[in-house]
Amino acid sequence: MSEDKEIKNQSNNSKGLSIAAMVLGIVGLVFALAPCMHMIGLIVGVVGLILSAISMKKCNAGQADGKGMAIAGLATSIIAVVWAIYMIAFWSAVADETLEGLGKIGKGFKQLEEDLHDLDNYLEEDFENDMLELGKDLDKAIDALNSY
Repeated sequence: MSEDKEIKNQSNNSKGLSIAAMVLGIVGLVFALAPCMHMIGLIVGVVGLILSAISMKKCNAGQADGKGMAIAGLATSIIAVVWAIYMIAFWSAVADETLEGLGKIGKGFKQLEEDLHDLDNYLEEDFENDMLELGKDLDKAIDALNSY
């Protein structure tokens, strides 16, 4: 009779492992699909993957029940891990391109600032020259009026 209880306890413990693997796989998948939670999904998915592998091994050895839940945990964990890695790589690439683009924009603004400074200097010099010529022209006009 005590052997039956021992076998039943082992089976329930391993079934609990299958349930835990399935739950972690589902939770990992939810986090992997959620925006900005990919890293959590990756971690939970890896833990679910490990628990699923252990549970599958015990089920195949006949030490446990819950092989279907272990398979479900394995499948959802694999999807969670793959999707999380894909999204982490995707957002890393987006961040790199954004930083590169911002660097180019910064260089463009610096060039624009230099060009505006050069234009300001040119216009200032040109304005001074125009004012000197205008002053000379006014002096000539005044001299011409005074000679009449």
